[in-house]
Amino acid sequence: MTRRVDTDPLGKATAAVASHADHASNSSLRPALDRIADSITSLRCVDLAYHHRKKPLVSNINVDIPVGKLTAVMGPNGAGKSTLLRLLGGLLPATHGTVMLDDTPLNDIAASERAKRIGWLSQFPPAELPLTVLDYVLLGRRPSLGSFGRAGEADLRQVAHALAAFDVSDMASRPWRELSGGERQRAALARLLAQDAPLWLLDEPTNHIDLKHQALLFRRLREEVERGRTVVAVLHDLGPAAQAADHVLLMSGGHVIASGPPQEALHAASLSQAYDWPVDVRIDGGRWLVDVGA
Repeated sequence: MTRRVDTDPLGKATAAVASHADHASNSSLRPALDRIADSITSLRCVDLAYHHRKKPLVSNINVDIPVGKLTAVMGPNGAGKSTLLRLLGGLLPATHGTVMLDDTPLNDIAASERAKRIGWLSQFPPAELPLTVLDYVLLGRRPSLGSFGRAGEADLRQVAHALAAFDVSDMASRPWRELSGGERQRAALARLLAQDAPLWLLDEPTNHIDLKHQALLFRRLREEVERGRTVVAVLHDLGPAAQAADHVLLMSGGHVIASGPPQEALHAASLSQAYDWPVDVRIDGGRWLVDVGA
């Protein structure tokens, strides 16, 4: 018996995703915003600290991060924001204390399970990969497929939805190396959505992204929170961050100096302390405006 060999699996996957993307781009046929399966129930830091070469980068972090909400981590350069995010994802080993995910120490959760529970977006996606955009976004499904699993129809639908959500459907077959920095960032966000983990950790997700796609990103984050996803994002632009966030962690010198809803955590005293500069915010017509001293 002659065995048939698929000589163009990528081409078939691209065609299948393109077909699903045509449906996903039609608003009347978009997948309904169902609740996230297996949403996390708790996320907290207990006496958390990290030292690098005996230098403390974050210290004495004791916070409960609200689940099913968007938490913005803000503060000046070098405040410890990215370090805290990496600790939350288990990408750095804590020097002291622990991260508790669903009342379980993060270190006690197997790496394979973490990959299903936690989605990570770095500041800078890799610049050189021997992949197409579709290849890269499909990798988001790997934690659900296992080491030797093959993407099925449901996976391709998820990928097509993710590509459309971040406006990268038309570049699915493009080589990764040809993308601009903003296009790579949007493709990385699509991979995150394809992964579909209940906890997202985003390190400066607006990097390189133009104004239109920043607005679409914040809209998408709000939609994901409404579905029950927990999002923790390092953000630098105070106005849009305060507008979008449900909760704020304001950091300075490796410490969380204010925590709570934006209206409570962001005020002249806390911001001026964090940035070592006169800073204030005010709400005008429902919009957050930032005043920075000269």
